[in-house]
Amino acid sequence: MPKFGIGDRVSFVPGKYDNNITRGVYTVVRAMPVTNQGYQYRVKSLRDSHERVIDEVQLASAS
Repeated sequence: MPKFGIGDRVSFVPGKYDNNITRGVYTVVRAMPVTNQGYQYRVKSLRDSHERVIDEVQLASAS
């Protein structure tokens, strides 16, 4: 079961090799199909409106 839904605000929790990804709060735009690594989401940065796909394990609730 996905942890986040469309419109949820989430914080990106960077991994060891994620130096190029903007930190901060994102809004979930849509859930992506499940992969071998689990759930993924298309998220949009509140800071610069950039969209990217991020694994669920790298997201935390930003409420």
